[in-house]
Amino acid sequence: SPSCAGLYVPTQYPSLQAAMTAAQDGDTIIVLDGIYTGPANRNISFGSKSVALRSLNGPQNCILDCQQLGRAFNFSGGSASSPVLEGFTIRNGAGGFYGGAIYCYGNPAPVIRNCIFESNSADQGGAIMLSTTSPMIVNCIFRNNTGFVGGGAIIAYAASPTVWNCSFSGNNSPAGRTIRSLNPNTY
Repeated sequence: SPSCAGLYVPTQYPSLQAAMTAAQDGDTIIVLDGIYTGPANRNISFGSKSVALRSLNGPQNCILDCQQLGRAFNFSGGSASSPVLEGFTIRNGAGGFYGGAIYCYGNPAPVIRNCIFESNSADQGGAIMLSTTSPMIVNCIFRNNTGFVGGGAIIAYAASPTVWNCSFSGNNSPAGRTIRSLNPNTY
């Protein structure tokens, strides 16, 4: 059964990774104001956990700076979980081939809400890469992200995202598209 605990970073847990490792389904991780860097604050996997990861005071006050050394989050796991990511600025993510800030593959259908994605890059999906998933991306800002091959902000392969009330500016890709879907009739 879910414990519904609040796990606080950095007061109880020194990093996002430490809190995610300790979290159980139903938990909420609350991240206090600050700029978070270093290996324990990037490449965080939600796995199959249904966990909410929220900033205390919104994206202007809680920044994950990946320092061009990896992406912020991976959503992929064997079970159908509904993780939540809310209230972060994610910047300087470098996702290699897929997803500069977020890589989302398979069953997890995260809710990504009230986040700012800036200056992230990857070959496919400067900020977010989606494959065989149907996340909700709500009230987010995408600015100055680069998809070197395609999808300046978001790329979707066999995915059905709901993108609602988001703004896009200064995102780049050779294909000239902010959002690129490889599904016919999706956009």
